[in-house]
Amino acid sequence: MDRYCAGDAAAFELLFERFQGRLVRFLSQMVGMAQAPDIAQVTFMKIHQNRHRYRAGHNLAAWVFTIARNTALDHLRSAPRRREKTGIEIERGAPAPDRDPHRDRRVREAIDQLPDDQKQVILLHWFAGLTFEEVAGVVGASGAAVRVRAHRAYKKLRVTLEAVQQGAS
Repeated sequence: MDRYCAGDAAAFELLFERFQGRLVRFLSQMVGMAQAPDIAQVTFMKIHQNRHRYRAGHNLAAWVFTIARNTALDHLRSAPRRREKTGIEIERGAPAPDRDPHRDRRVREAIDQLPDDQKQVILLHWFAGLTFEEVAGVVGASGAAVRVRAHRAYKKLRVTLEAVQQGAS
């Protein structure tokens, strides 16, 4: 980012390669898979437009995902009826070809039941692959608070999904 801010246009391509996949995975959980690539593109436009606001040496991932999160929230506020409900991609990276869509739906529903502060931590930590310190920078909380939220969220998810699994047996 420092190179890009200094005028190295090729550095933007490196930023794009580094963050594109993670942004789309993260955003797909907020706005749906159909809208996620478009919102990621808007995020990159905002990164470009606001590059002068980036402070050298600060956590780049936290800055990028803050922009992405705010962009997604703006999109959801402006067009709530267009929000797509999709299955969840639980593995990081490409989905497996033998995925169970019912399992994905159950996980998505379980995540949707979490309080917003816990849900954001899960989306940023698990789906976007951010560290807890990076998540803290995005959500404006301490690293310890983020760890507590994550612990509580993962515990709730485990209980909810075990109950669903037992009910399906």
